[in-house]
Amino acid sequence: MNLDRYKTLTTREREVLRMTGEGLTDSEIATRLEISPETVETERSNLMDKLDLHSPADLVRFALRTEIITMEEATERHGLDTD
Repeated sequence: MNLDRYKTLTTREREVLRMTGEGLTDSEIATRLEISPETVETERSNLMDKLDLHSPADLVRFALRTEIITMEEATERHGLDTD
């Protein structure tokens, strides 16, 4: 897995990864981090390159597998039942 590569992420990239995994939009992430949506896109692109991931879905799977987020965090925002 990409755990060694995870260690190379900046704090900001880790925040974007976690929030993406939780289902936040670029605008929501930007508001929370007080940055522009374009900067969110850049941070996500950088972290995807570092982790060799190719889609936002890959980011969510990575965040779940490495326990950066829980299944509840990944689904609660969308009203999905995990039972």
